Amino acid sequence: MLRVLSLLLLALSLFILPACSVRLGGSKSLDRTLADLRTENKQLREELAEKQGQIKELVARDADSTRLKQTMQAQSSPFTPEELALALPRVVTLAFAGSAGIDRRNPDNPRLVMDVETLDGRNRFVQVVGRLRVTATQVTPQATRSLTDITLQPLELREAFRSGILGTRYAVEAPLPVDVLATNSKIRLEAALLLPTGETLTAEREFATGE
Repeated sequence: MLRVLSLLLLALSLFILPACSVRLGGSKSLDRTLADLRTENKQLREELAEKQGQIKELVARDADSTRLKQTMQAQSSPFTPEELALALPRVVTLAFAGSAGIDRRNPDNPRLVMDVETLDGRNRFVQVVGRLRVTATQVTPQATRSLTDITLQPLELREAFRSGILGTRYAVEAPLPVDVLATNSKIRLEAALLLPTGETLTAEREFATGE
């Protein structure tokens, strides 16, 4: 059943793109028409990304259902493996949170904020168990420089969970050398989350020190 749903979502995603047609006739000016097309294109891209996330989640839940069937063969349960697979939280995307960046509140002790989010197929935050590694690298036209390399084991990752005005996330921070802010460079953040299934999710973000 999950495979059928996955195929249906994929088919829907493919039919979204042709809907974006060029409409240069009529009373609209060329600039207005192009602006409308850009807006429509952005909306279609967002819809396609959402459908792709849902497909990834359905594929993952199909694998979960198979594992649950094997686990529950010798056990009695009021729920079927399919029900449990659909209901259990399932992360399919790792991303850097909106709070990620440079904390400049103390000029003498700037902080590098590398918060991450773990999302399901509908871009909703879900808590996970796993090992998270986050690295930060300074990138200049001349060279690269490692700024930090942090690994959170499963229990440490659990303790890093935060939810508040900055959103729901796993908080990861490190001191940032003051001289980095004095240079015209970029900082590249990279993260990798190893899940209990053996799957690894990755994320990357790059921003300028002036941002």
